Amino acid sequence: NRTEQNRTEQNRTEQNRTEQNRTEQNRTEQNRTEQNRTELINGYIIHVKNAYEREKHISGQIKNLPFNFEFVLDGDKDEITPEILDKYFKEGMFELTWQGGIGAVSCTYKHFLALRDMIKNNVEFGIVFENDVFLDKNFANAVYKALDEIKERKISNFYLSLEDSFLIFVKGSVRKKGQTVYRVYEHEYRKSHPYLISRAAGAYIVDLQAAKNIINEVDTNKCSRVSDWFFTYCASEKIIDLYYLHPTIASQGTHNGMLKSMFPNGKRRGRISYLLQKKYKQFLWRMR
Repeated sequence: NRTEQNRTEQNRTEQNRTEQNRTEQNRTEQNRTEQNRTELINGYIIHVKNAYEREKHISGQIKNLPFNFEFVLDGDKDEITPEILDKYFKEGMFELTWQGGIGAVSCTYKHFLALRDMIKNNVEFGIVFENDVFLDKNFANAVYKALDEIKERKISNFYLSLEDSFLIFVKGSVRKKGQTVYRVYEHEYRKSHPYLISRAAGAYIVDLQAAKNIINEVDTNKCSRVSDWFFTYCASEKIIDLYYLHPTIASQGTHNGMLKSMFPNGKRRGRISYLLQKKYKQFLWRMR
């Protein structure tokens, strides 16, 4: 018995050492990667003042990331004035305000504020989160890999979706070994639906050129859709180029059943149902 116990303890000790070594190697590799980065990356969190539980959640998600993040707090729904509505929004967004959907207008406006900050401060790449996202453990390394790929392929004026919202994935027929960034073309999202079905805007990266082009469209022609659909609209109008990351590295809590929506009458989706649907949809997309 003592011999068995000693062997068990030795195995546990060895396993712990192995895990510690792997963790240290990962940290060392990430530190080397961070030290070699030269691009200006800034993070923005679309947030609501006094939403303390969401703040606690998202702060936990980003605490170990090597990027600087700031909360976009201006533009809460009680700050959306008639002047703001008239200056930046039109058509469907006015209908939302009449139907009590001012929260969606506020959320969209906050996305624009994040992009405007990128322009003001000449930020090369912006990472934008809504405050309900859950991030994969390898998020930072996946972002660095994607940015390296973007530079190598000389991709610019891009909007890169990082999340699995609406369970839309990259088709298996176009996937390539070692590639993570995939262009999404108009025929893949232009459906009969008037808002052009694509992923939501819960987690994405944009470059400075795309930020400028999106804001120019808002300032010139105004916005008639919530942010989820407006960015897809911009892609359909050749204002920006739409890309998906594969595999995805973020998931919205209000989509995956982990969090309840903050919008009026928002319900919490079923977690098990989401997981089952995700497995099924991943299989279908892989077969395409």
